[in-house]
Amino acid sequence: MDSCLRRNDIKNIMQPTIIYIFGGLILAGVVVAVLLLIKIFEQNKKTLEEQKKFKDDSAISMLNQNVQGMTNTMGMRLDNAAKQFARLQNALGQVQEMGNQMGKQMKDFQDFLHSPKLRGNLGEQVLRDLLEQTLPKSSFATQYRFRDGTIVDAIVKSNKGIIPIDSKFPIENFRKYRRAKDKEQRLIFKREFLRDSKKHVEDISRKYIKPDENTVDFALMYIPSEPIYYELAIKEGDFIAYAEERKVLLVSPNSFYYFLRIILLGLEGQKIEERAKSIMNNIKALKQDTIRFGGDVRVLNKHLTNAKNTMETVNTGFSMIENRVRSFELIESKTVEPKDEIKKVEEELELIE
Repeated sequence: MDSCLRRNDIKNIMQPTIIYIFGGLILAGVVVAVLLLIKIFEQNKKTLEEQKKFKDDSAISMLNQNVQGMTNTMGMRLDNAAKQFARLQNALGQVQEMGNQMGKQMKDFQDFLHSPKLRGNLGEQVLRDLLEQTLPKSSFATQYRFRDGTIVDAIVKSNKGIIPIDSKFPIENFRKYRRAKDKEQRLIFKREFLRDSKKHVEDISRKYIKPDENTVDFALMYIPSEPIYYELAIKEGDFIAYAEERKVLLVSPNSFYYFLRIILLGLEGQKIEERAKSIMNNIKALKQDTIRFGGDVRVLNKHLTNAKNTMETVNTGFSMIENRVRSFELIESKTVEPKDEIKKVEEELELIE
């Protein structure tokens, strides 16, 4: 009984101890596990930090390389831009020098044009160029001389007659009028310009309209500048009527081009009309040939008909002769047969005798 009690006491004592031991082991295991997790976490953290540091260093290195590359590129581009700018400055200097030379040449050219004769020659050249670019060479002439020795700058040939064209327009007072700053001077130069223009119209009407030399009843006054034409035709409306009363028509470079185009259309229409007349004449000649050939055909047909009739008559006569010949042959054959019989009878009689 005592032993049973001791075993029960030992059992009662051992049970809490075992529980404590197991609890301690479990707690120790938990502590160890937590420590291991902490250590693993620290190691992972350290690894991550090292990786992050490596990545940051790589990124910084790449960034430095990119910055260095961009710096080098920008430096090269700035160098190229500086070179281009230097070239541009050089080119601008050359352009400025060319502009100065061109201005000097323009001034020389303006001085060159101060002579009315030289301006007239230039106007004639421009007029000749317009004519050559628009009309065939056979349709116009320059420096045309009339019988009295008068020379007009150009003429255009049309089916109605030759059209005289003058290009020596007085421009000096117009230039003074445009350059004048004072209002009174502008009015004075404008009146002088209109007076010169009207005198020029009268000279053209008197010198170049010659119906007895196959000219049309009007002449053209070629104005080599659109502003001058605008001044006379638009601002001075009565000037157009003044010129038309004297059978002179005003043309500017633009309107003269369209005038030449109309002349060209008229010339082409004239050529078409001439070709149409030629075709009609050929058709008439062909009609006469057809009529004559028709008569020949009818005569030939008549001859062929007569030949046919004659052939039929000959064929009929030949058939009749042929029939008669055959009849004669039949008659001859019939007459020969009795003679043979008689001869045969005679021979038989002789034998009998």
